Amino acid sequence: MAVKKVRLYNFRNFSDASFNFKSGINFLYGENGVGKTNILEAINYAAIFRSLNSIAKNRLIKDDEKYSLIQINTDNEKIDIEIRTDGLAEQRRVNGKNVSSKVIRERIFSTIYTPLIIKIIYSSAEFTRSFFDKSIQNIKDDIISVYSDYKNALMQRARILKTFDFSKSGSDEVFEKYTTILINKGSEIVFYRISFIERIIPLLNEIYSFLVFGKKENKKLLDIKYISRYSHEKMNKSQIAANMKECLQNVKTQELATGLNLIGPHRDKFAFFCNDSKTKEFVKIEERFSTGQIQVFCLSLVLAIAKIRTNSLDDFDNKTSVLLLDDVLSGLDKKIINNLFALLDNYPQTFITSPSAFDKSNFRTPGDLYEIPIK
Repeated sequence: MAVKKVRLYNFRNFSDASFNFKSGINFLYGENGVGKTNILEAINYAAIFRSLNSIAKNRLIKDDEKYSLIQINTDNEKIDIEIRTDGLAEQRRVNGKNVSSKVIRERIFSTIYTPLIIKIIYSSAEFTRSFFDKSIQNIKDDIISVYSDYKNALMQRARILKTFDFSKSGSDEVFEKYTTILINKGSEIVFYRISFIERIIPLLNEIYSFLVFGKKENKKLLDIKYISRYSHEKMNKSQIAANMKECLQNVKTQELATGLNLIGPHRDKFAFFCNDSKTKEFVKIEERFSTGQIQVFCLSLVLAIAKIRTNSLDDFDNKTSVLLLDDVLSGLDKKIINNLFALLDNYPQTFITSPSAFDKSNFRTPGDLYEIPIK
């Protein structure tokens, strides 16, 4: 299925606007500030129920209004989402029937590229962890509860470390309870992170080489490593859990002294590497790649994730998969842009935003241009 119509009422800068779309490429253009990104954000919100950049939901509502409505029509369903500021719960409906967010997440699947994605290279380890964790949760919906349980255990354990008197009877028992949860849920998260990377790397290299060279290269150009004190890519969940338990035992005294959780996936890192053409060795991307090359790497990563998402759908005729590319063409040279449009033939429906129009003859797949006017 495809997104056929989007109506936005009191959403961001839109008072009441409707847009009709098609399968293939939907190219949205217009001056800065007219709301192109807001349209992509609305579609993405309907898929994952999170705003871009993790801003508060009430900021999605137009100024001085009490609620906003996102309405999305697919081939055979109408999905309504009301976001409110008046204390009432968010309303979600499919064909007029109230449903949970999970029901809608099982219908719309989105992957989004924004220029801010380069922060996975330059920003904090926390930002990069969040990017991968959200990507994993968007593909594997049933793991959301694992992350929630881990976060709760992390908070409870931190509270105990800071406030409990371990000389009192029963204190250590409560601490060990949350430590066990931390290990069980944490090892599961780490296992899924490593498995996810293993799935991404071949697609990442294939897409990157096509964007840059117009063909698939036989050699490995890019790599992603998961950096942890207690795990590596060859371990299963049980082995990760055992190593994590041993590490926690070794740092218990230090944790009690600092009041901090020192071991777990919340402390792990991701690192990105490229094959140095001169030394033939892998070096950190930020040490070799230009800003433009990093942009192509990040775009390749998003396209690889989107491909995994699309391939994971087991009932494609009743599910909507969209690729959202916000301001993706800025900074790309003409050859890479042409190769990108050739690649987009492999994605069911793509939305692209740009400040200026684009020659439709460059599309390799059916599509159309949509000018977003100034309000």
